[in-house]
Amino acid sequence: MRLFIKYACLIVMVLLFSGCMTLSVNPFYLDNDVIENDSILGKWSQLTEDSVAKLDIVVKPFEDYAMYYDFCISQNGIENSFFAKLFELNQEMYIDISPRTDTLTEANSILLDHLIKAHSVAKITINGDELTLNFLNQQNISNIIMVKKLKMDFAIMQELGDQILLTGPTEEVRELLCNYSKELFSEELALEFERK
Repeated sequence: MRLFIKYACLIVMVLLFSGCMTLSVNPFYLDNDVIENDSILGKWSQLTEDSVAKLDIVVKPFEDYAMYYDFCISQNGIENSFFAKLFELNQEMYIDISPRTDTLTEANSILLDHLIKAHSVAKITINGDELTLNFLNQQNISNIIMVKKLKMDFAIMQELGDQILLTGPTEEVRELLCNYSKELFSEELALEFERK
């Protein structure tokens, strides 16, 4: 039961963290897109007046996997860890995050077999002690798919408020970012952080 509550909190935090983010079953990057940037390392605190919704992030190198970061998000005393990779497309930096199920406690193999490690992506800007995350927005991607009539593989997850889940291969979701980056990310939905 405690694991169910922790997993439910993880889902709620991811949804709160993003507003209405778009998820993908596959990463948004190819191996040759991946970069390292030590300026992301450290503790970050969200710049917001709302103390209830405030997020804290701790980013550190992930020792077991090269080029991965351990991306830990805390909100209201609930902490969850994600795998994160930085990558670059068209001279813009992005971060791809997916949940770490190895940090869940009291999980049995049946539950773990049912969890989908979906990926989300954000444009990331690091300017000294300021970090901005601008997540791929569900409404923007929906507009592009409908208006541009893109042939993309996706599913609508009704149980999560009609959230879009991209199901195409990495090459397809990567191409989406390359071709429509300016239209996919809304500056008004960006989350701003400062180094602690």
